[in-house]
Amino acid sequence: MANVLGRQSLSGIQIIEVDDDPSLSSGTVAPIGTIASAPSLGRTWVKTAAGDTAWVTSSALPFKSHSGFAGSDRYQKTGAILTSNATPTTLVSVTGIADDTAYMFEADVIAAGSVAATTEFACYKIIASAYKATGFGVTIENEATPYNFESAGGGGLAVNFDVSGSTTVILEVTGIASEDFNWTCTLRWQAVPQAPPV
Repeated sequence: MANVLGRQSLSGIQIIEVDDDPSLSSGTVAPIGTIASAPSLGRTWVKTAAGDTAWVTSSALPFKSHSGFAGSDRYQKTGAILTSNATPTTLVSVTGIADDTAYMFEADVIAAGSVAATTEFACYKIIASAYKATGFGVTIENEATPYNFESAGGGGLAVNFDVSGSTTVILEVTGIASEDFNWTCTLRWQAVPQAPPV
């Protein structure tokens, strides 16, 4: 739970200063729509639902310039991780995949490390579609990697979309055994609900 260091209101919107991520542990009590800022971390969050842990980082806030179809906002988030082996590892995830909704995911992924003391790196653009029917888990369809560059020693690296549970899409990365690689990505996604049958 983050400590609230200061609080003010601007046109009815609460703005609080916190010392940590307000969604951690039991969360931070605040009304929906509150903006939390942690200047020491250089991050901001917005309270999006009633639960005390329902805080979304500002980089993951939706973008929508059209009025049609609830749930068709465009989202973006980033992730970073260190791998030291050849085990698939989650770099970033998207939870709460909705029923009867089609999704498109697009990620730019970069890896940098060393193999046998030689600097190696890789860059990927990976795209996938996903769908979740009512009563079923989300499925990934038609994954493609339209851009894929790996330096000479980076050929053992891999990146792919997968699912975790029934409502979570994950972007997994696989490093090289006994070698350290830093990974970072920007993930963007958008969805549209199924039209009612005619």
